[in-house]
Amino acid sequence: MATTHKRFNTIDKLMVEGVSVTDSEEIKGTIISYYQNLYRETEQWRPEFNVQGAERITQEENVWLQRQFEEDEVFNCIKSCASDKAPGPDGFSMSFFQIFWEILKTDFMNAVRQFHERHEIEKKRLKKVIGKLMNNHQMAFIQGRQIMDAALIESECVDSRIKGETPGIMCKLDIEKAYDHVNWKFLLNILRQMGFGDKWLKWIGFCIKTVRFSILVNGEPAGFFPSERGLRQGDPLSPFLFILAMEGLNNMIRVANQNDWIKGFNIGNQSGVNLQICHLLYADDTLIFCDAKAEQVSYIRVVLVIFEAISGLAMNWGKAASSKSRKWQIFRCWQASCNAR
Repeated sequence: MATTHKRFNTIDKLMVEGVSVTDSEEIKGTIISYYQNLYRETEQWRPEFNVQGAERITQEENVWLQRQFEEDEVFNCIKSCASDKAPGPDGFSMSFFQIFWEILKTDFMNAVRQFHERHEIEKKRLKKVIGKLMNNHQMAFIQGRQIMDAALIESECVDSRIKGETPGIMCKLDIEKAYDHVNWKFLLNILRQMGFGDKWLKWIGFCIKTVRFSILVNGEPAGFFPSERGLRQGDPLSPFLFILAMEGLNNMIRVANQNDWIKGFNIGNQSGVNLQICHLLYADDTLIFCDAKAEQVSYIRVVLVIFEAISGLAMNWGKAASSKSRKWQIFRCWQASCNAR
């Protein structure tokens, strides 16, 4: 059974630009080259982004975030990790640290205090303050918010247009290789503008910039290379850093709405007051609502192109789609806009 499983998970041949590659070393080299390019920064310079009206953490919250790590806090984080996962290339799983904590804790705590490299600890601290920094349009990874909220609001927005027989457009957008393409300088700039202190920024910079990748090819690790951008998938800190980066897009759409460049859909709330919803976010999934007018679609396109330039996060136009709220006719998003450029 093990032999059969291994055979089905073996790469015997790759097609690279129409050429068949069968040599095992060439296959390894091709795969390593692909991932090296994936994590390589493509631009030497990107425009700097200023968040308008950004929420900020207080000085007291900064002191709390940057305080010394305590033994109980560290051990609780270790216990919360999956016991069968190994955080490093040495192969020691988290169950090793959980079972032998009493023996290891002195050396472990010395390492934690010296290098401040336990991402899980930082995640738990970040969770305490991230809710106040995220606009209500973001539904992912924040306590008290869930994806069903976005689905219900989306349904209410569409129903309001259908009942009012008012034409409108809902655009569903997907970010290409979302975690892998985040520009580090952009992310740290967002954090700085939200009031995070220098020590915290150094910790985050250390966590994202010291990552090394090795690719498992036919059951054997191949290559060991650094990255120049992106957030490591599987790191408990990464989802929170990603939605902080997406706050840049949230801010840009909000400013466009405030200037009447993009007009959202109106829905009523419990107090009888109409609310205008122009966008919803769930991590890298984005919904944008606007009137069925070419100039508003053009403004959305401009916002997304600028966001890509400053953050490295590009829309996957092949997956994106939009819907006319009058007849629900699905068509390729931006096709008319792209042809008009």
